[in-house]
Amino acid sequence: MNHREAKEGLFDTTFLLGGFRRRAALKWLLERGDAEAAGILIDAVARNHPQSSGIRRHLAAAADPGAVRRLVQAWRQSHPEWLGALAVERALSAGLAGELPLDRQTAWLVAAHVKGALAARAKAYVDRVIAEQPDFTVALLFKTGRALELERSRAAAAAALALLSDKDAEVRTGAETYLRDRLPNAEQYNDLLVDEWLRTQSPFLAKLVAEPRLPSNPAKEALIRLVNRDAAGYRKLADKNGALLAEALTLATPEMRKAINETILQARDGALSDAYRMAAAAAGGAAADPQAVLRALTDSGNEDGLVEATRTMTLAEVLPLCKRWAETGRRPNKEAYRDIVERAVRALSAMPKLEIEAAAPLPEGLEDLFEVWQKEKVPDDQLRQDLKAADPFVRARALFLGGERGLVDAAALRAKAASEDWPERLVAALRGARPENAGEDHVAWINTVAGLDADLLAAKIACGPNELQWSEGLCKTLRNARGPIAARNLALAETLAAFRSLYGGIIQVGDDDSAQKKEAVAVGAGEVADEELKF
Repeated sequence: MNHREAKEGLFDTTFLLGGFRRRAALKWLLERGDAEAAGILIDAVARNHPQSSGIRRHLAAAADPGAVRRLVQAWRQSHPEWLGALAVERALSAGLAGELPLDRQTAWLVAAHVKGALAARAKAYVDRVIAEQPDFTVALLFKTGRALELERSRAAAAAALALLSDKDAEVRTGAETYLRDRLPNAEQYNDLLVDEWLRTQSPFLAKLVAEPRLPSNPAKEALIRLVNRDAAGYRKLADKNGALLAEALTLATPEMRKAINETILQARDGALSDAYRMAAAAAGGAAADPQAVLRALTDSGNEDGLVEATRTMTLAEVLPLCKRWAETGRRPNKEAYRDIVERAVRALSAMPKLEIEAAAPLPEGLEDLFEVWQKEKVPDDQLRQDLKAADPFVRARALFLGGERGLVDAAALRAKAASEDWPERLVAALRGARPENAGEDHVAWINTVAGLDADLLAAKIACGPNELQWSEGLCKTLRNARGPIAARNLALAETLAAFRSLYGGIIQVGDDDSAQKKEAVAVGAGEVADEELKF
């Protein structure tokens, strides 16, 4: 008998002789034990041979290196469930761990041997994973009890935070061990821990943060102090106007607010109680700082809330959110909001980078004013004072440097775009701010840096039907244009149109009063008050 005859005989169904031939073929293959025989037996199990259980027991004792390699090959090709543990154990026993594939399923089967008789060979496989760094490397270190060998870095900490919700309990335990025992109590790591705690409300992170693990953001420190009954620690922040407390309250969940309330009551401090009442009013009402609210929505992972917040923003203010959505892959839950974000991210990802030609060198003895300003180390407090200085160039410097440091918000930039002094208008134009209904400026430099893209960046998301139709019409026009500048403006226009769709799609009404959109509703003149018809 040869291998071909044995393979055919395994499933012989000839009357009377078939059973004898099947048994003879199986006996021959089991005694042969080589690589080709192993391949035939693996195929027989896949075809549900009547003796599959016996065949599996035989393969589990395979010793021939060729047969073991065939087991590994079959596992690598299709990962049949019955073969995984068997192939891994045989490969480790035969010293062939180096031939096992590097994938999570195989690695988890190897992990079952890290404390047994095959521990040394299993460790060699894990070391190979560490050397080649597939995407499950950190998870495998955690699963095999090697969490403390992982480097201290923000990237590793971020990976550990993501694995706190892994489906494998050993991986979750390893992630907790790394975050608790490996990471030093330093702001660069605490920022990550605190942000993830705010986003997930993880009980483990809540306990870790309460040690306390304090972040660089003082408002978040205020939140941690007060949630954990540390009124004295909050007082050390010297939050004189209650701004930190107000921002902390915007970050807080209802349960956190309850804990903060109890902390304030237990402190029996009249000044602290008054500050709390004012901060609570500011955090919940129109007086809340828009940037604080935006940071709170971002830190808590409220993607739907971020989309809703864009209603009061300009396109320039929305772009950093789009960049965040592109980098994190996070999306809103509402389908309509998710479609808006997808359209914007898709458009901006296609935006070309413009090649800027280097300017001619300045004449000897002259320096670029903006480069001079950037070299100056002006304190933030001084810049805030200089914004109100009498000298327009001093104000322009404060506006330029303050914009880089986040000291000047979009509303202030728009106000400066209409300044009587051209240095302030120039800096505002450089920052993408344009006054409403702006015409051509009499200063050529300002017109040079402010074009269609500046108008788009300054455009408000909030709009009426005409502005919405204009946005979509501009997209249609730019799709037929050519060149990198047109492509850049198209990306901005698509993004603007995407977020303006928050105010409804465009409904085309025909001469016969028919509408193309199913959501259009016929309304009689007598059903609407005159005031409701005004935009």
